[in-house]
Amino acid sequence: TVTIGDSASKNNLLASARKFHFINILVIIFLVVFSLGAINELSDSYPYFYPRLRVAPNSSVFQTLPRQVNNCLPYSYANITPTKVPSPTRATVSKPLSPIIWISIINLVSYLPALLLSIIYSVWSDLYRNRKNFLLLCITGFIFQAIGALATIASVTSPVGFIPGNLISGIFGGYPTFLFCCYAYTVDISEKSYRTTRFVIIQFVLFAAQAITVSTSERWAKAYGLIPPLILAVVLLTFSLLYAGVMLRNPLITTSRSYEFKRAKDHIPDLLHNFRKFFKIVLKPRENMHTNYYYILLVIFFFTMFPTTGFGEIINVYLAGYPICWNIDEILMYDTLRAASFGVGGLIVWFTLKYFLSELTLSGIGMTFMTIQIGVLTMAKEGFLVEGTVAIGAFGGITFPCIYGQLSNEVADENQGVLFCFVAFLEVIIAIAAFPIYYTIYMANRHHNPSGVLIAVAVLYLIPKLIIWIRTIRDCKCSKPREASEV
Repeated sequence: TVTIGDSASKNNLLASARKFHFINILVIIFLVVFSLGAINELSDSYPYFYPRLRVAPNSSVFQTLPRQVNNCLPYSYANITPTKVPSPTRATVSKPLSPIIWISIINLVSYLPALLLSIIYSVWSDLYRNRKNFLLLCITGFIFQAIGALATIASVTSPVGFIPGNLISGIFGGYPTFLFCCYAYTVDISEKSYRTTRFVIIQFVLFAAQAITVSTSERWAKAYGLIPPLILAVVLLTFSLLYAGVMLRNPLITTSRSYEFKRAKDHIPDLLHNFRKFFKIVLKPRENMHTNYYYILLVIFFFTMFPTTGFGEIINVYLAGYPICWNIDEILMYDTLRAASFGVGGLIVWFTLKYFLSELTLSGIGMTFMTIQIGVLTMAKEGFLVEGTVAIGAFGGITFPCIYGQLSNEVADENQGVLFCFVAFLEVIIAIAAFPIYYTIYMANRHHNPSGVLIAVAVLYLIPKLIIWIRTIRDCKCSKPREASEV
């Protein structure tokens, strides 16, 4: 039997746990990012394995698939699909789509509706200051995505089987909605002076989850097949959904159900109103703006995110080719160390220098270290030198939290959902555009100068660095007259 005292004690314990708002959102971020990383990592591998699976439809084939020990021609990956695939009936079938085409289709099916609908969701989330419900919505979409991937792989269906789950995930908001909900929720529960510190911690959790999923999902799949990691992803996403529903606090603005339904009903027929409002807020995020600092920060963010994303997209192709010639296991280890060091480096730099340097200066320091890392990579010929660049680039982890913190401070509290939705919007657009651009540059120079693509990445960092340098000089000149007048 359960006594009244036991019930009251459990309620008090739950109420006490719910007071740790920031820790609760960190738990959700870790679980979701870890699960999504496993889903995306293994779903992107499936189109490569599918031609063999059609011949031998057995999920255990993932345990015995031969892997190339060393491959100095990564561009050959695009052409590994055979022209004719033998079938059990000995009839020939037409040439299937290449794995790269399949991966692009599957990702776009999720990205495109997510980009459009997250704009609407962000406007509504700011209208009601309700991050929790939209976070629950996008996590539900991730569960459908995971189940779709699991069903496709378990039944050895064509990669087209990924499309329904990814489409549902996109309709439910996808990654852009998840990102703006987490950051806007953090702003809602934080004082202005603590925002950047918490953004640094969020980034640490994000990269810790990525490092763990990169190091475990591929190895687990090689040992046990793809199905067990995907089952774990479904379980963790379901747990994160329940955890968010119970532990996150309710909307800051509470209204009656009839009022919320009425407001939503008024907006649904006029979706263009939400788009107009979204971009109006992006262009003017608060009333009585007296400076252009907000727009300067957006330019800095764009020209920092573009080379950073490009580096992340192309580095594995570069490491697999000449002159590094790493195999898949070495590349996965490098990815793991790079993600982990980026999160840890951001923490170290922030807590060491936040009392001495401005956030803008710290973000510039981070860009400098990322540029140095790329410069060393262009000259590295040996494995230990490549691994050493991880330590150099680690301090670049301070860059984006500082930019996010400054952007958040420039935007009114009631528009934070729109701000971080726009940030996520730019991230996804850049991710879609970056790989074909940098891959084309790499392919054009792979024979005579394979590091040319890295040089292009490093050059782009000069744009935000120059803006920060000019801004810092101007601030120093403006501060001298004030100091003289005080004397």
